[in-house]
Amino acid sequence: MFQGSFERPAVNFEKLNPCEYRVHAKTEEPFILVFSDAYHPLWRAILDDGTEVKPVNLYHIVNGFFINRTGEFNLTVRFIGQDYVDLG
Repeated sequence: MFQGSFERPAVNFEKLNPCEYRVHAKTEEPFILVFSDAYHPLWRAILDDGTEVKPVNLYHIVNGFFINRTGEFNLTVRFIGQDYVDLG
């Protein structure tokens, strides 16, 4: 009934601090990056070309980012609300 390749992307990450993660991905198809911290609309996935991806609420609890890119690339997941705390 359903056909196609459902290859999982290869994803590695490094936690820089509680508000920022560096991610390396290798994929042949666009994918949804599931970020298991509690959903908050101020999380962003920032691709290496500067494109910002806003989260969607997955499973009513976690952040999901639709990454519409293929190949091998880096991105950063950060909580932009921390910028306001840093200013204070």
